[in-house]
This record gives sequence, structure tokens and C-alpha cells, in this order.
Amino acid sequence: YAADIPPQPTGATVNYYLSARTLSGLGAVNPAAAPAQSYVFSIVPAYTLFVTAQPARVGAVTPPYGFSTYPGGLTVHAEAPLYTAASNGVRDTCVGWTGCCSLPSEGTSNAVDFVLNEDTFLVWQWRKAYALAQSASIPGIATAETWWVAGATGVTETAQSQVMVARS
Repeated sequence: YAADIPPQPTGATVNYYLSARTLSGLGAVNPAAAPAQSYVFSIVPAYTLFVTAQPARVGAVTPPYGFSTYPGGLTVHAEAPLYTAASNGVRDTCVGWTGCCSLPSEGTSNAVDFVLNEDTFLVWQWRKAYALAQSASIPGIATAETWWVAGATGVTETAQSQVMVARS
């Protein structure tokens, strides 16, 4: 068996139920309380979300890079990783996003929730980050690795000015 609901205009509310009867007269309805109770859905506009990045598309973001179409009124959760995998002491770090339309114009986090109510774009902002490895000639005195976004001022760990060495 098959049934079609004809196309409806945006803003329409559709109520429906299913009814079946055998040749011998046995019948059933779904939902069980139909026709007093029915299924319902609304026809809402569809909007496009375009996701991209500056200066380049890196990291696995949600929703994915590119164009996606969603029903109007949907709450979208968008998220990018804080950083990508490191390679030779370099990685990309998400420093925020810019956007328009259903989004505020900018944010400094790697996630944003918004209600999609018009065509919208989201641009993840990525910056190169560099590892700063610190060590000392005496093991354990100053050992650290920190990451610094390009253009930031790095701060190093200060080693103790005096160190006691025990003799055995």
C-alpha cells in the first residue's frame, strides 16, 4: 500500500492518520485514537548553511565544510576541534569564527549554537601554532612544551636560580 500527501505551501500544517480495511471487513487505524487523534507536521522553509574557513579548511568540523540545507527554525550546533594534529612542531588552532545572518558577527570559541532562520554562513578562523619546547642541562629542572599561536608572545618557564644537588 502507498499513499501520497500532495505538495503543501510553506506555513501549512498537515494532519493525517492511516486507515486500512481487509476485504472481509477487518479494519485498523493508526494512531489508535484516529480520527480524533492524528499525526501532524508543518511545512517550513529550507535554509542553506555555508561553512568554510580562513585561511584554509582544516580540521573535521560539524556541520562539515560546504553547503548544507536545513529546515527553518532548527537549532544548529556547530563545532570545530580546538586544534589539529601536530606535525614537526606546527598545528592549526581554531581561534574563533565569523558569520552572518542567523549567527552573530563573530565569536572566540570553537563552538556555537544558533537558530537557523535565514541563509547563513559560518567561517572558522584558524591560525598556525608552534610548539615551544623547553629543557635544562640538569634533567627535571625545566621541562615543558607549550603551544603559541603565530604572532603571540611566548612565555618560557624560569628555572630555579639555585639548585641543591645531594651527594651520595
